[in-house]
Amino acid sequence: TVAPAVQSSAAAPPSQGIAPPVPVPGPSKGVPTVVAPLGAPVKPTLRAPGGPAIASASAPKPIYLVLTIASADKLIPMDLRTSDPYVTVSAEGRPPVATTRVVESTLSPVWNQSFHIEVPPEVGKLTFTVWDSDSWGRDDFDGMAVWDISEVRLSGTFVLQLGPRLGNKDDEKKARKYGGWGELTLAAQWSTMPSSTLPMKRV
Repeated sequence: TVAPAVQSSAAAPPSQGIAPPVPVPGPSKGVPTVVAPLGAPVKPTLRAPGGPAIASASAPKPIYLVLTIASADKLIPMDLRTSDPYVTVSAEGRPPVATTRVVESTLSPVWNQSFHIEVPPEVGKLTFTVWDSDSWGRDDFDGMAVWDISEVRLSGTFVLQLGPRLGNKDDEKKARKYGGWGELTLAAQWSTMPSSTLPMKRV
């Protein structure tokens, strides 16, 4: 187990129904910001650094991301006491560029799925949405986080606090009932060179 390495020293204001992240002492330089859907900025826990940061403004075109969706924990149950969760990754209102497999009957799913994504420098946010897969009807929303990458693209392993959709009162009620939407763990490796081991996806 790798101990948390970096965390903002300034506590973010808590969103309604969302527990703020636990502060971890350490410098905040280079730590990306995850913006909760309700608008309150929060900092993800950087568990382990994974390489040099790439400044978004000065980065060449394109920038490549090897993204591993590792796991989630403390999700809200959508099917009585459990869920069948999967994750989609999208950029600023565009169609999802990556989707994990469904893990059935758990609130602590493990995916460990990696994706190779080409991200244009003008893309400033990545949205991670957890869904509960349903055999009948539409899939249920089960939490989201928006990662602000407009200033710096830092490699490492991160824990993102999930939250409700903006202005959705049902989501806010669920957050109050269960004490939050849980968390998502992922690993990000940014590079100016494409990976030769994974198929390419383009935002």
